[in-house]
Amino acid sequence: MRRKKGNFFFLILAVTLLLGITYLINTFDPNSFLPIDIVNVSPIPIFIISISFFIFFLTMFFFKNKRRAFFAAFLITSYLLLAIFGLKHPFFIILIASFLIVLDRFFSRR
Repeated sequence: MRRKKGNFFFLILAVTLLLGITYLINTFDPNSFLPIDIVNVSPIPIFIISISFFIFFLTMFFFKNKRRAFFAAFLITSYLLLAIFGLKHPFFIILIASFLIVLDRFFSRR
């Protein structure tokens, strides 16, 4: 049985996003605002969106499955959002992981 090779485009996108995330972390203070056009945007939403896309592309490279890559990105992003709001109990990660496992089993093709 032949194995599918990983698509290196996803790996290149993941590395590019990782470089962008490190630039964002090292350059901007979380309490500052980024002047984008005529509005000021906090760097926190940009960081969260970048992290979720980074995780999606990295797991897409490893798993070669869009559904599982989306679930992995959703798991880590949702736990990151809960941690930002101060909900750091380990039960939350177990709850989110079990919810995503049930969704994965529901959407899996037999």
